[in-house]
Amino acid sequence: MLSLYRVSPIHHQSCSVIFTFIYTDQPDSVSKCPVVSTLPFSYSGLRWRVVLSENSDAYFDPLLTLHEPGANVRCVVDFGFTLINQDSFTQNESYQLSRCRFDQNFHSQGKRCFIAYSDLRRRKFLNSARQCLIELKLNNAETIFEDHLKMITHDNGQVSTRNRLDYQCYNTLPFRYGDFDWSVQFL
Repeated sequence: MLSLYRVSPIHHQSCSVIFTFIYTDQPDSVSKCPVVSTLPFSYSGLRWRVVLSENSDAYFDPLLTLHEPGANVRCVVDFGFTLINQDSFTQNESYQLSRCRFDQNFHSQGKRCFIAYSDLRRRKFLNSARQCLIELKLNNAETIFEDHLKMITHDNGQVSTRNRLDYQCYNTLPFRYGDFDWSVQFL
């Protein structure tokens, strides 16, 4: 199980936000799910998830995933994961990735083989309730919505004799920003 615990905005130029999640490890007697995921959360107007891929090599792999990306949306973002050690902050494990591109074709990014599950227990990342804290830091997001419109041009000599009803209206495809669907209209 992976639950959002805290959101901490850091007010500076790169608009950083730290999301803290609680991961509850399953006992060895219970079979693990192949994928554990958070509910979608918002950052930079888009919906994201943290996915833990419990692969066959028994590694703890947190991945950042763009949730339901549209065909005309892309985002470039810096992010990093930190696994908090229960004994000392000097024992934390972390990694950072810069300028990662997310779109419909590349919707999930992260580091494979981050830490072995056996190390979670041995190196005291798990507390007595078999829980650990994972922090996700997101910053420097650039979100782009892109669409192509075919504009019909008219002879310049006829423009002065046209009224407002003679002009066509052009709409982009709808795109999702925040919790709403949007489109841009050109008159």
